[in-house]
Amino acid sequence: MSILSKIHSLATLAPAQHGVLTVFTSAFLLTSFGVPTLPAAEATPAPSTVAPSQWKPEETAIIVCDIWDKHWCKHLTARVGELAPALNATLNAARQKGVTIIHSPSDTVAFYKDHPARKKALAFPLAKDEGWTRTSPGEKGAKFPLDTADNGCSECEVSEAWKSQIATIPIPDSDFISQSRGEILGYLEQRKIKNVALTGVATNMCVLGRPFGLRSMKAAGKNVAVIRDLTDVMYNNVPDKLNRPPYVTHDAGQDLMIQYIEKYICPSMTSTDFTGKPAFQFASRKTQQPALSEAVKRDRARNIRLPKSDSHYRKTSSYVEEVPDADYVHASEAAYESFRDIKYSIRIVWGVYSKWGIEASWPILNYPDAKKQQYQELYKTFNPVDFNAEQWMTDFERWGMQAFAFICKHHDGFSFWHTKTNVKRRFNYLTKQFEDCNLHYSIEETPFKRDIVKELCDAAHKRNI
Repeated sequence: MSILSKIHSLATLAPAQHGVLTVFTSAFLLTSFGVPTLPAAEATPAPSTVAPSQWKPEETAIIVCDIWDKHWCKHLTARVGELAPALNATLNAARQKGVTIIHSPSDTVAFYKDHPARKKALAFPLAKDEGWTRTSPGEKGAKFPLDTADNGCSECEVSEAWKSQIATIPIPDSDFISQSRGEILGYLEQRKIKNVALTGVATNMCVLGRPFGLRSMKAAGKNVAVIRDLTDVMYNNVPDKLNRPPYVTHDAGQDLMIQYIEKYICPSMTSTDFTGKPAFQFASRKTQQPALSEAVKRDRARNIRLPKSDSHYRKTSSYVEEVPDADYVHASEAAYESFRDIKYSIRIVWGVYSKWGIEASWPILNYPDAKKQQYQELYKTFNPVDFNAEQWMTDFERWGMQAFAFICKHHDGFSFWHTKTNVKRRFNYLTKQFEDCNLHYSIEETPFKRDIVKELCDAAHKRNI
């Protein structure tokens, strides 16, 4: 099935007709740049709703954020080099329509002290607050989608590697160079500019939070949009390494970031809206597998039975039915798909057998009969008084886990929940006879008594695990 991601608002800037640029704000479903690694939001597209508004080119500016000549992360440096030609073509097309271009290569404006585009900025005062904007009113209560505790790259050492904007994006004298909120807002007021589109890097850092970023420009009363195909994130930059939550690829992280911006901050647009050409795509996107690969198709059509030569089959064939119960159904295709989208989870194997320091109940099959019989009574001493389901799930959430699998009943037959099943007969390994009994053989009959499965599930559901 196609992996669809919900886009909460989308802005598109249409080719100028009679000197007017049309911006559409929509709410609908789309496959985000064809990337198949995002969790499914819906199975079928919902009807789109479009509310057009007009952006006049002369009232519009593009801010180019931190497209430096070199970044401390070599992977981002390479991606900026790949992005720059498409960005430059977009800026040229925008200029021809009458759009103002502002270059904001932070920490390097001194490099341009003699450039006419920089000198004109000096006519405007700095703002009282030239710091970062870390959040905005619309983001209250929102969960930021990407963890960048490693600053986006687990391989390269952080340093101030940049000296200027990348040379493949030349700056004409008619443009404007500044990293200052005050200078940029003063220039926008002078030119009566109401609309600001942001491009550059990084989508989850500077594009959002710089003094000239999306949050700041929106707070200043500007209509803002992000040019989503001409931005890139700092997140899991090292190819093929998914180091940080939510443990998706770099490109999927960019898509999650765009979704976050569209939902909580502002609409997005693409370079197509200026150039009339297809939107830019990084090479890494073009080489990704389709949403439903041949490998997945083969997996879905597989024979789900273990071969009779399999060691697990041979061990269990004497007591596992060959034909499943009539009302037994395998997981649905939707469930299989949802399971494949879970990229990081934990499997917990815990039971009465843990008291003996063994990983599961399998080893008991090889124990002497006397010890097997001893195990039959071991549940009466099972009392994990320090168990805390809330703490488990708090840790799982903090570690970025999306799911957990708990062995709530292993082959020894002991249930970790308050089961209604009653055991009527049990085998005595010493007498070699079946004996009558009447017990649930569950956690309810231990000194602990509490329903561990229920506590775990309740704590997990609170955290959407």
